[in-house]
Amino acid sequence: MRKLYLTLLLSASMSMANPSTPNSDTNQSLALSEQLEEGKDLHNDSCTKCHDSSVYTKEDRKIKNLDALNKRVEVCNTNTGAGLEEEELKDLTLFLNTQYYKF
Repeated sequence: MRKLYLTLLLSASMSMANPSTPNSDTNQSLALSEQLEEGKDLHNDSCTKCHDSSVYTKEDRKIKNLDALNKRVEVCNTNTGAGLEEEELKDLTLFLNTQYYKF
């Protein structure tokens, strides 16, 4: 009985040590929202200089998974000389995946 009590007490204190608060969820949502907005802006400023969004929605599109999307974004960045930084590439990829690909 004492072992059960100690186990329950330990479980309760561990769950209280790392609570999932609405604030942390809200902060994560805001950060994601900012990343998506940044990705959208990067898309509109960089990607649409070469193509429109129809390349993402074609039936025979070349991008079949998230790894391929990451590689394509890097290749486009290099080929166009856009000079996007790593965080910008992540934001752009997040936007493209969320808006079009949904991997």
